[in-house]
Amino acid sequence: MEALMRMRVECYEGVEAEEAIEAEIEETVIEIRAAFFQLRSLTCAKTMYEGSEHPPLRYDGSVAWSYPLV
Repeated sequence: MEALMRMRVECYEGVEAEEAIEAEIEETVIEIRAAFFQLRSLTCAKTMYEGSEHPPLRYDGSVAWSYPLV
C-alpha cells in the first residue's frame, strides 16, 4: 500500500501531491465504512434469522446472507 501511495505521489508535486493523497484517503475511508456497514447489516440479519424457518429473502427469493460482499 505504501509503495502504491509513493508511486502516486511521484506523479504530483507539492500541494497537488498533498491534495491527491488526502482525496485518496477520503475515498478509501468511505469505501471501508460502506463495506463495514454492509457486513454489519448482513451479520445482524444472519444472526437474527439463523435457524429460522423463514430467513430474510431478497426480491429474487434467494437468502440475503448468501450473497458475497462487494
